Amino acid sequence: MKIKSWLFPLTLLAGVILHSTFAKVELPGAGFSTFGSGAVRAEVVQILEEGEVNMGGHTQKYQAARVKILEGQYQGVPMEIDYGKRQVRSDDYDLTVGDKVMVSISKTPENVVNAYFVDYVRSTPMLWLAVVFALAIILISRWKGVGALLSMAFSLYVIVAYIIPQILIGEDPLRVSIIGSAVLLGVTLYLTYGWTLKTHAAVISMVVVLMLTGALSAFFVVFAKLNGTGDESVMFLVQLTETPINMRGLLLGGMLIGALGVLDDLVTTQASAVFELHHANPNLGFRALYNSAMRIGQDHVAATVNTLVLAYAGASLPMLLLFSLARGDYGSLINYALVAEEIVRIVAPTPDDPLITLVMPDKPNGCLVAIAPGIIEIAAEAILHHIQPTRIAILTHTNLRRYAEPLHSAFTQRGVPAHLMTLPSGEQMKSLRVAERLYAQLLEAGCDRGSLLVIVGGGVLGDLGGFVAATYMRGILYVQVPTTLLAQVDSSVGGKVGVDLPQGKNLVGTFHQPVMTLIDPETLDTLPLRHWRNGFAEMLKYGAALQIGLWRRLQMIVEAKLISPRRVHREAALWTLPIARCIALKAQIASEDERDLSGRRAVLNFGHTVGHAIEAALGYRDWLHGEAIAAGMVAEAEIGRILGITLPEVADELRETIAQAGLPTQLPAGVDADTLLAHMRHDKKRAGDALSIVLLEAIGNARLVPNIPTEAIREALTRCATS
Repeated sequence: MKIKSWLFPLTLLAGVILHSTFAKVELPGAGFSTFGSGAVRAEVVQILEEGEVNMGGHTQKYQAARVKILEGQYQGVPMEIDYGKRQVRSDDYDLTVGDKVMVSISKTPENVVNAYFVDYVRSTPMLWLAVVFALAIILISRWKGVGALLSMAFSLYVIVAYIIPQILIGEDPLRVSIIGSAVLLGVTLYLTYGWTLKTHAAVISMVVVLMLTGALSAFFVVFAKLNGTGDESVMFLVQLTETPINMRGLLLGGMLIGALGVLDDLVTTQASAVFELHHANPNLGFRALYNSAMRIGQDHVAATVNTLVLAYAGASLPMLLLFSLARGDYGSLINYALVAEEIVRIVAPTPDDPLITLVMPDKPNGCLVAIAPGIIEIAAEAILHHIQPTRIAILTHTNLRRYAEPLHSAFTQRGVPAHLMTLPSGEQMKSLRVAERLYAQLLEAGCDRGSLLVIVGGGVLGDLGGFVAATYMRGILYVQVPTTLLAQVDSSVGGKVGVDLPQGKNLVGTFHQPVMTLIDPETLDTLPLRHWRNGFAEMLKYGAALQIGLWRRLQMIVEAKLISPRRVHREAALWTLPIARCIALKAQIASEDERDLSGRRAVLNFGHTVGHAIEAALGYRDWLHGEAIAAGMVAEAEIGRILGITLPEVADELRETIAQAGLPTQLPAGVDADTLLAHMRHDKKRAGDALSIVLLEAIGNARLVPNIPTEAIREALTRCATS
């Protein structure tokens, strides 16, 4: 046995020290449940029903089954689940009595307990696979195999116990990855191969190559303008974490760790080959040994390149199929960050799926939300894959025909009759009178209850079009394709639709979920600066009311002066992550409280009670919606300060950040407190004559407070009046 005997206790001691250090790290809470995180094991005891269901043009089998919960609060309780009604399933596997499955359990506001199928329990076959793998390694490599398995376990331990927790608490991912890689390099190689000259050579070679890899990766990440946001998992990471994470550092750190895995194979086997050549022929000269080693190395490199290409192609095969169906040019894939990042990962050291989330995933009227650059170019294919309408009507603004007309042509070419309707921009379009005109146009176009309305535009058009879809022939399906920042982060998600009355905003409306919302960040390229700020106000609302991590990230955007005419479009990629987080927050809340009954959804109205009153007082002219909401947030923070709910430093921080973003912090000139109070009495959150307003307890924590005294409101509005 060539492995030094002192390496085992040394490694054990290192593990104990690392564990005692890492165990003290407290991870920040996410405030979200990830897929399967709350799932429990259950056993199928009876198959209740089997049939077929249409899943967007694809017919598949479904089953209803009774299960017995095996663990947790509901252990021993029988429940019913559906398999295949709400998720794509494979017809190769049916539920059978005795199967062990994972189910998610939730309770409605009415205390009704529901169970949902998550997946099969696969721990037993996976355990057997691990056992077979370990036995095969030990049988072939003997003590070196034991060392390799211990090295693998140690590598996983360092990643799970050090690298991941340190990144999650806000440490720089690149620095953490370098330290973690150094620990892995120093321990695993010597543990596997022993304290030998060959191992020393491999370690030195890997250090040199890792330095070159890091330099090349850093250069090409900057050169290709990559920021680490191309991976879908990054989007979910943004949704689930409150601590700001350096995404570019995360990208580079991941490249280093990935490179370490590839180099462990290449460099060690190369070093081993050279030493075996020398052992076989000790008289072989340096040049001959070098030339032989180079020939082996050339074969290694050639095989590795092909291995990497085939591995990534296999992992990305579903994406490549979707891209082919969309008749995409494979050459253009290199322009997308999510593909370019993978190329840099392969070449330097060694379109994926878009971000997809669901609003109300457990309900028949749930909405699919997809976010991806360039998705508008394949919107027709995406829509017709999901829905088979008899006719399609496209509603857009006159200045957005460049997006709507290609959609119209794409639908027509695929044999679906399509009709294009255009309206001017402006809040004044959101009225019953304009809705009546649209009803007439739909009738003239022959639209029936099987028709689909596709809305390409901003928040006003989305609210109006959604209202028309909800009420035309008692409701037809519709799809949202939002083209403004405000619509993408707010109004296109959640299903609230409506029109205005002279007395106030959104006083006539309902809840009608779109079947699909397609969000393309590239449509923001031509958005005027004032409209960027308009949408940014709603983003600030999400951070202030719901999540301090998002608030801090938005403050970084403000402090970096990204909201400026020269930078807002040039560095638009930096907006993808906060946009995704806003959408995730809205989807989460809309799923929990679709119809605003429990009060949970009311938190989204922070700034809106005063903001809507400002818009009404101005006749929905002069100020944009986000500008009114910005001033409304400042005013409502002042109300909280007066009532002792909002700390003075919180109200001051809110005001300063909004001002730095170029948004108003005072009421419009000529609008007094009494005028605003009169309009606020039409607010839909009132109960009788009493007003309920969302107030801040802290940044990231707001709540609906009932029965706000009128004098407190009047005093706050007076403080916020234009001086």
